[in-house]
Amino acid sequence: MYRIWVISWIFLTCVLARRRRSLQTKSLPDAQRQLPNCNNCYAVVAYDVLKYHNPKLNITVDSLMRDSHQTCAGGSVTKILNLFMTSIVTTANLPKLIRLLKKGPLVISSEKGHLVTAISATEHGVLVRDPRDANTKVLQHKTFFDYVAYVTP
Repeated sequence: MYRIWVISWIFLTCVLARRRRSLQTKSLPDAQRQLPNCNNCYAVVAYDVLKYHNPKLNITVDSLMRDSHQTCAGGSVTKILNLFMTSIVTTANLPKLIRLLKKGPLVISSEKGHLVTAISATEHGVLVRDPRDANTKVLQHKTFFDYVAYVTP
């Protein structure tokens, strides 16, 4: 009787530990491209940030655009993020950006009118995921960012 109890206890703790580990790992979703002839980079980067913080959300880029009543002409990422979490918009220099990235990915403006998802940063540059081509690249020689949006989970 004692052996059955010990074996079942070991099995149960292994199953619960595996489940807890799988729930704690956070990763970015698969890269999405913005639609051709459509400036919906705001929706793609909002999708990346929301799926990172809550992977079980049942959302798509199209549903985010519909729910926030924004179109292909452009829009605001904070309007989408505020539907699910509270968001903060600020400016940041490189050390502040590195500190904020410890909590998760950020939305930054790479150029006028275009948003990207910042994944990590060092003093040599910022690793970003660009929704234009769904690839990661490094932004170098940029020490100040005019637009930084992030969520507070």
